[in-house]
Amino acid sequence: MTPESGKKPVGEIAKRITKDFGSWGAFKDIFTKAAASVEGVGWAILAWNPRSGRLVLQTFEKHQLFQIADIIPLLVLDMWEHAYYLQYKTNKNEYIDNWWNVVNWDDVNKRYMEGKKVKWPLF
Repeated sequence: MTPESGKKPVGEIAKRITKDFGSWGAFKDIFTKAAASVEGVGWAILAWNPRSGRLVLQTFEKHQLFQIADIIPLLVLDMWEHAYYLQYKTNKNEYIDNWWNVVNWDDVNKRYMEGKKVKWPLF
């Protein structure tokens, strides 16, 4: 997170988002809806899947059951109530909208570039 967010992806991650989701706007819409759909304690995650060679979007609920298999997290949004309640009360949508303003896309791009180096064989 950074207060100096460019508010849009930069570098290779920007190209990959367009390739895998069609456009930045389409990705943002899908991610936003996925995050808003998380009930209770959970996360929305943009991740790299080395086996498929694609970006994936996953949501997780019930933290104690949280399990990531075959993906490398690149961008994570905490949807636990403790992350937004004091400032936004029950307005998850406003929390998500404002979260986009502080995403550190330089860091996401760096994680993506490192993740692309990982080579996992197909099963």
